[in-house]
Amino acid sequence: MPIREACHVAIQRSDPIKQKLWKHTQARQLANGAVPILQIVSFGSELSNRAPTFDMDLSDFMDGDKPISYEKAKEYFSQDPSQKWAAYVAGTVLVLMTELGVQFTDSMSILVSSSVPEGKGVSSSASVEVATMSAIAAVYGLNIAPRDLAILCQKVENHIVGAPCGVMDQMTSACGEANKLLAMVCQPAEVKELVSIPTHIRFWGLDSGIRHMLVGLIMDL
Repeated sequence: MPIREACHVAIQRSDPIKQKLWKHTQARQLANGAVPILQIVSFGSELSNRAPTFDMDLSDFMDGDKPISYEKAKEYFSQDPSQKWAAYVAGTVLVLMTELGVQFTDSMSILVSSSVPEGKGVSSSASVEVATMSAIAAVYGLNIAPRDLAILCQKVENHIVGAPCGVMDQMTSACGEANKLLAMVCQPAEVKELVSIPTHIRFWGLDSGIRHMLVGLIMDL
């Protein structure tokens, strides 16, 4: 069942030559020439121990003429703990490159704003992944079914972020509808039906104050 809070992602696609760059990115571009870049801004970062921005050359996701491995991507995002959160967002780009063969020749600016409580077990990370991949799909004209999108987003979390989660959170974020319960089977990921909630029924979630963890991994986004 979707909760009231939500994650919103906005994406601007730009020609690398015309892309407005941050100062440190400008220096890198002067050295390497105009190449497609990815710039991410996270609203609300001041409430968590993470940097508010992240940027990279999209060529960092390439190893010759093919995408880098998920293991290399995991190492890439683990270099700076304050920017590891970017794996949830940028990881969707690599998964689309690897699994669907999507080629990103333009630069991307991504804005992420989420009101979903972090570390409370209400799919905050899945909401970011699903919202980001959905926005990318819309901007690049990719037709990805909700179930398939959920499975792709699970790959982001399992292989690039490194969190051993199941697919339930991603399926709920991608396939859920307002005021309906989602009946599903996680293995394999299948939606059975959407069940309308009677208007006289209300649901409340109580915060235990204990941070949600997956096999020792704290969910930071």
